[in-house]
Amino acid sequence: MLRKDILQKTGLTLAALRHYEKRGLLHPHRHPDGKFNRYDETHIEVIAQILMLQRLGMSLEKIQAFQEASVEEQRSKLREAINEGFSQVSNTQQALQKAFGKLLSLHGLAE
Repeated sequence: MLRKDILQKTGLTLAALRHYEKRGLLHPHRHPDGKFNRYDETHIEVIAQILMLQRLGMSLEKIQAFQEASVEEQRSKLREAINEGFSQVSNTQQALQKAFGKLLSLHGLAE
């Protein structure tokens, strides 16, 4: 498939796709005449993985290391990212509860 097709299927912007290619996260097939890149379903899977790892808070540097790691190392890095995400959610929840309590107190609505 062509670049426009992969952009449509993944929702990526052209700038993001080029950035992933430049960073070495995505390796399109070069058309024999060298004029354009070709993509297949494997590239869609790689993009989905990149987006999922970014949502877990991984930087592109960490994602590149993840891609280069063995399956066991990937498992470990994924567990680490998920645990870190849960920790961030917990910290955010605690901060929101504290802020909510202060707001209630300020307005005389605390129990």
